[in-house]
Amino acid sequence: MQHHARRSAARLSAVAAACLALAAVSAQAQFSSSGAVNVYPGNAAVPNGPGNADLGNVGLSVGNGALGSFSAMGGSQLRVGALMIGPSGNGSGNGSVVLDGVGTVVQLMGDGFSDGVLNRLGVGEWGSGALTVSGGAVLNGRADAANCLGQFHYCNNFIGNAAGSTGTFTVTGAGSQASLLRFFGVGGLAVFHPPIDSFTFGTPSGTTRGTVNVLAGGTLITDNATLGLAPGGGSPNGNERSFADVTIDGAGSLWRVTGGTLEATQYASVNTGTHRNAWATVAITGGGQMRLEGDGNKYTILGLSTGGGRTDMLISGAGSRLNFTGPSGIFNIGVSAFGTASVEMRNGALADGMFYTGVGRNGGLGSLLVDGAGTVLRVDGTATAAANGNSA
Repeated sequence: MQHHARRSAARLSAVAAACLALAAVSAQAQFSSSGAVNVYPGNAAVPNGPGNADLGNVGLSVGNGALGSFSAMGGSQLRVGALMIGPSGNGSGNGSVVLDGVGTVVQLMGDGFSDGVLNRLGVGEWGSGALTVSGGAVLNGRADAANCLGQFHYCNNFIGNAAGSTGTFTVTGAGSQASLLRFFGVGGLAVFHPPIDSFTFGTPSGTTRGTVNVLAGGTLITDNATLGLAPGGGSPNGNERSFADVTIDGAGSLWRVTGGTLEATQYASVNTGTHRNAWATVAITGGGQMRLEGDGNKYTILGLSTGGGRTDMLISGAGSRLNFTGPSGIFNIGVSAFGTASVEMRNGALADGMFYTGVGRNGGLGSLLVDGAGTVLRVDGTATAAANGNSA
């Protein structure tokens, strides 16, 4: 865990430097862009200057095959189908997006079906991408949610998508919020190549690094999450590697996992280390919180290393909390053959609300440490007959 702590500290230092740079930016309401930024499909103009913009059901691509940046500042409002950061057809994407300031709202309202908007959000789409929501800005990825209903309407979200990508997603500052629909994947390993596939996307044997930071009072809301994905697409060779890192740090910082926004059957779940080549780290520190929200009709599950990978989780500091709300919460630490997972709780941290906690199951290796005055693991929840499927 010392190695994990050093990695977390380095990430936090980098994010702090970025936030200081943002503080110097004018609060004037405006859009600005530079480099490789375009709207696809169609020929709509990229928003620039003061005012609001509605691009409709199309994708805004930032850093498409080359260096590009885009910002919405100081109260600007934008509606767009999808936001793709660092996309490319050969691994050369390099984009950065900043949404900053109270009143700044970007709504993602794509139908998940039309060309250019299959996914609502991609940060690092066979390239390098960075997205920062700060200063009270809002990214509403649940706008016009009904657009996503229907067969083959996806509306998913990836932080690091194709194998060989790097994606960093940061929500920082009181009032800053990002909410997303459907699948939320960190460290994706998609590979598509001819002759098996009709297009090229992803690097065989490539490494993807996905990073999510919720800092200084920011809020992230997702239906579910998978941290450290397995190789996917039509043409992976199985040697691809995924690294997924999540940091929730600071009083008021919160990641809410709500279950299905559109599908009532989808329960709130977070799965990590879903492949033997996947490594996930989760750090909840400084009063940050991770909350899995359930209504009792389905299990609510945090499963660490569910597919043979590795997971290291740290919950440390007074006010730092892993919380299951409602009945039928499950916390599994090491739950698949060859998977390894460790959880350290320290310095007054709290984990509570679950009715079941398992450490090492189904051939997996699990370890749990609860250390320090005021540190509590409280398995105090109940399960419902609806979630169990019977009255036991």
